[in-house]
Amino acid sequence: MAFLGLLGLFTYAGAIPAHLFRRLKKESQDEAEQRFDPDFMESHGWLVRCIRSSAAFSCLTPEDPQVLRYKPERWWFEFPMIAYKITVVTASTLMDSEAKAKLLLCVLTSAAVLLLLVVTAYKPYRDGQGHDGRTAADELQLLTLSAQIANYGVAFWCLTTQEDRKAAGQEPSTSGSFLSDGEELGVALATLFFTVAPLVPLPIAALKEHQAKQLQGKADRRRDKDAMDEAPGAEIEDGGEEQGGAIEVTESPLGDVKLGK
Repeated sequence: MAFLGLLGLFTYAGAIPAHLFRRLKKESQDEAEQRFDPDFMESHGWLVRCIRSSAAFSCLTPEDPQVLRYKPERWWFEFPMIAYKITVVTASTLMDSEAKAKLLLCVLTSAAVLLLLVVTAYKPYRDGQGHDGRTAADELQLLTLSAQIANYGVAFWCLTTQEDRKAAGQEPSTSGSFLSDGEELGVALATLFFTVAPLVPLPIAALKEHQAKQLQGKADRRRDKDAMDEAPGAEIEDGGEEQGGAIEVTESPLGDVKLGK
């Protein structure tokens, strides 16, 4: 059974990512017009964080920022993300015991710190405007990882404090914890803050974008109205031409008749 478990772990954590890396690297080396074509995006789009349905690929260029989440030269960044997820899942499964709680926290914290350093160094994410350098998506990823590391720090403090108080012979509370009610409340609030904080920039950014679009729409309508007010006779002249064009002038048959005595 252990052999089958190790074989499955090797396949899941080694062979499959290696095959996907080889496939993505080959695709990234194709000519620009053939790179990340619709067929590849339909089967492997999740590797480059595709955010549009495959039905829309035919009307988008391979370099369209709404198709590729990462910068073109950072096509490989999904694999550090895969390694991070595999580490979290594997460590949480193999160290699921109270005796290994501190070791588990150390592994999870180290993985988060390493990913944070990679994001800081390479700034892999791109935005809708194709900006170079650190983008808003990079900053959001850094904020999320920093909050996660802070949460691990709170958990480590809880474990260390309870172990020390237990070793000192203190009696636990009715809930079985060695933390006071105030400490438990502080831990709960700190954990809630570090969990919710990375979610705050998203609605704020969406609200700012919505407000900017509204202001732009109002400015466009005001400009169109001012343009119409500056030329008030334009419509009248056009109307007069249309009405004048509809008037048919005929000469009277008596126009050439000379009246005599």
